[in-house]
Amino acid sequence: MQGQHLQTEGHWGDKMYQMNDNQIEINHQKYEFEYNIKRVMQYQERYIVLLDIPGDKNDINNLYCLDGQAKLLWQAEDLETIYPGADHMPYEQAGIVDGFISAWDFIGRTYKISIDTGKIVGYLSGK
Repeated sequence: MQGQHLQTEGHWGDKMYQMNDNQIEINHQKYEFEYNIKRVMQYQERYIVLLDIPGDKNDINNLYCLDGQAKLLWQAEDLETIYPGADHMPYEQAGIVDGFISAWDFIGRTYKISIDTGKIVGYLSGK
């Protein structure tokens, strides 16, 4: 089917997930986002979802966390609230390092985000 990308991404024990465009299915429970899913990272019983924000949109807090029943636990803390007036961009990539999410934008600004709460707990300047 053109325009769709169904991917079985991984598992944790007997827990499984699949993603397809803007939907994720975790243990047979679905959750739908406004934008397509760019990446899913599984950490214990949590699923960290990075959305692919189109270039003509201004949504910047594009990192979410779901539980094993596909229930939304949090959306990343609002960058504008933490760093008012800065030129914010959506997260381009993310990874899990030492129990935290490391997420960075197009110009390399890197944010350390709590897996438990979605709160920004650290910042490294970019280029």
